[in-house]
Amino acid sequence: MPEALKPTASRYAFLATIDLLAASAAYCKPLEAQARMRRIKYELLKGTDGHSDGPLGD
Repeated sequence: MPEALKPTASRYAFLATIDLLAASAAYCKPLEAQARMRRIKYELLKGTDGHSDGPLGD
């Protein structure tokens, strides 16, 4: 059943659409989007070794 887990063209198109929607929403409210990214990064760092040297999106 490995074929069932293989990404399809429609899945890539859906992910690209979601990415475009997220990017356009972030461009409309850049300060709010930046604050949300910081909160997400903080929450993700809680479960790691705590290094936050990377960019805000990583």
